[in-house]
Amino acid sequence: MSQVAQRISEIPKQADQPVLLICNTQNRSRAVTEALQEQGFTNIRYVNGGMSEWAKRGWPMVKPPSQVTP
Repeated sequence: MSQVAQRISEIPKQADQPVLLICNTQNRSRAVTEALQEQGFTNIRYVNGGMSEWAKRGWPMVKPPSQVTP
């Protein structure tokens, strides 16, 4: 959430390119979704319940590789 403004050019704005946001509980991803929609992004969604709900349901999880922040 803290990097969205600096990295907005990396987020596809075309309606045919879906963007799915997820955080731990959905609160931050929902807020970012709403902010991006206000800026004209049309195919932005968030995962209802976030990673907490995902894990609670036992859905598969894969740890991402270590990332270097630009």
